[in-house]
Order: sequence, then C-alpha cells, then structure tokens
Amino acid sequence: MRFRTKWLFTSNPGLDPLATKQWLTHRVLKTGMREIITTTLTAELAQYGRDALLKFVYETMFSWIVGLINKALVLQQQFNQHVFKLEQEEYVREGIDWQFITFTDNQPVIDIIEAKPIGILCLLDEECKMPKGTDETWGAKLYSQIKIGDVFQKPKFGSRNSFIIQHFADTVVYNVEGFLEKNRDTIWDEQIDLLKRSTVV
Repeated sequence: MRFRTKWLFTSNPGLDPLATKQWLTHRVLKTGMREIITTTLTAELAQYGRDALLKFVYETMFSWIVGLINKALVLQQQFNQHVFKLEQEEYVREGIDWQFITFTDNQPVIDIIEAKPIGILCLLDEECKMPKGTDETWGAKLYSQIKIGDVFQKPKFGSRNSFIIQHFADTVVYNVEGFLEKNRDTIWDEQIDLLKRSTVV
C-alpha cells in the first residue's frame, strides 16, 4: 500500500520510518477474551487513520500556539477591560463630559461553546466517542443539557436538528448535520505511542 505522506518520512519529524509505516497500515485490536491481534488495514481505513494522525498533530500545535498567546494576552477581555471599562472610568474621574459606550462582552458565548464538561464542543467530543452517536443524538443532548437562554436558543419553527447562538455581532443558526463526521477523528493508541517516541521535542 502506497501513501502520499512523504513528510512523515522526509522532513525529519523524529519518527522511526519503519514504525510509522507499520502503524499507518496496521492496527492493534483487543478482543473480548483479552486477546490482542494486529490487523492489516484496508486502504480506506489506513487513509482515515493517516488523516486523523495529521489532524491531531496540527490541532495539537495550534492549541499550543493559542495557549502561549492566551497566557501572554487574553485578547477579548483585555480589549474590553482597557478600551471600554478603564478608559471610561478615567474620563469620569477627570470630569470629562462623556457619553458611555455600551459594549457586548462575548464571554457568555465563549462559555456556552467551550464550557467543561457541559459545553457545545465538550458534548460533541463525548458524542463522537459513542458507538451509536449521531448528529441527531448530539442535537438532543445539547437541548437536554445546555440551558436555553439569551445565548443558546431553540428555533421557533423547525426540527431539533438545529440550534441558535446569539453571537455579539448577530444571531447564527447551526444545523447539526455533519458535525460528528467532521469531528470523529480518532487517533489510535499505536499512533500516539509513535508520536511520544519522536526524537524531536
């Protein structure tokens, strides 16, 4: 089986080429009797595993970079704090005739999306791990676990296959169809071990 994943072998990611080829084309399965077998993957499954591995690497790097940026400067809150709140308080102290600017704090939206363990993304990750999870079961879980309110809303008309988020700029309607397929990229344990053995830190 040939793979068009040359960077894994040629750009020196610190991975063992033979082990990389092995765990892109094979997978360890555990049976109910605690028996462990190594099986050769079909081309389709191998490509799925390769794509999941690449997505995991890029997602990890992106999260690391965002984490560094957030530690240095939390943009949204810093912007609100300094431009709106502190500047206007200074004008009041100095007796400047000033008409206050109203602004929308986007933190409630961020909380609905990223909250753990009950946020939109957390519930999506959870549903992706369920063997019988579907877009529809995820949508139902959103409605049963996230409070309907100003930020997270239910369409007045239509199916339970959509939900509304009131962002600071506008209202956005999201359809649940396709969410699980786009996010169900399970990386296998053997591939995780492969990355852990990389000589590049």
